[in-house]
Amino acid sequence: MMKKTKLWNNIKEELKDNFFNKDILSKFINKFYENKVKTLNEDQHILFLFRIELINSDIKTVTRLLKINNEQSGKTTIAFLLDAINATSNNYNNTPLNHLS
Repeated sequence: MMKKTKLWNNIKEELKDNFFNKDILSKFINKFYENKVKTLNEDQHILFLFRIELINSDIKTVTRLLKINNEQSGKTTIAFLLDAINATSNNYNNTPLNHLS
């Protein structure tokens, strides 16, 4: 029986000039898929939690915990995250953003 490895990786993308848009999110998620998701074996998955850090150091969790494997598309995840951000933007639209994580 293979031992399960539990790791917590906090991957951050600093936002230049506190500017956020779809292209920045796409770049962040595509890099995450290339470096982390595509390296998974068939029986592995990643628990993914998308957060936004405001410049005042508050952290806002945008989505529920997602279970991602290497069969899923980065485009699907990007669309889901954009919908979640749009639905909850009133939680952080008055404060400039610092990081995606």
